[in-house]
Amino acid sequence: MSSDSGFTLTVLGCGTMGIAIANGVLESLAAGVTPGDDVPASLPSKFIACVRSEKSAERVKKALAAHSSRVEVVRNDNVASVKKAQVVLLACKPYMVKDVLGVDGMADALKGKLLVSVCAGITAEAMEEAVYGQTMRGATGLVQSGEHPAVLRENVCTPGGCTIGGLLVLEDGGARGTISRAIREATVVASQLGKGVQNVNGTRPYLQ
Repeated sequence: MSSDSGFTLTVLGCGTMGIAIANGVLESLAAGVTPGDDVPASLPSKFIACVRSEKSAERVKKALAAHSSRVEVVRNDNVASVKKAQVVLLACKPYMVKDVLGVDGMADALKGKLLVSVCAGITAEAMEEAVYGQTMRGATGLVQSGEHPAVLRENVCTPGGCTIGGLLVLEDGGARGTISRAIREATVVASQLGKGVQNVNGTRPYLQ
């Protein structure tokens, strides 16, 4: 198989397990052997091994030396490596998952990618929490930047994309007015409670 065809597989945290898996796949590709009866429509042709230290980088290079033409070893640049891949293998230590997936930019880099985990005890829910927790922190940072909300919206919405599609549905449902009213209600109640006033209804006089 030509190294110019196929897809790119990025291994995040390419330690003992990552090396073993990558080497097994590379050996199978070199021998023209696949585990199933049918050859998949697409096979990996390039591998990006992500590590942190120079020592780890040298270890990967040595272990996969026979396949060096297909392997790129990258240090401390996980987001860029994920952006280049179609399939991502999460092979770091379980305690590192949150830091690896929670780094700024990782959520966007993973969009549309297949993420496969071999981390013991790490559930799909835990990976989602790590990725989208960073997304929420990023959103908070945007709000705190001082930009007008309309400008922020334009900056994050791609024409025809999923974000603007979701916002249009919210607009159709009158979400803007509901959210504004909810914030006003909470503000009024909080201010009155701070003064010792009880049973404050704010913008909901029908409950008085």
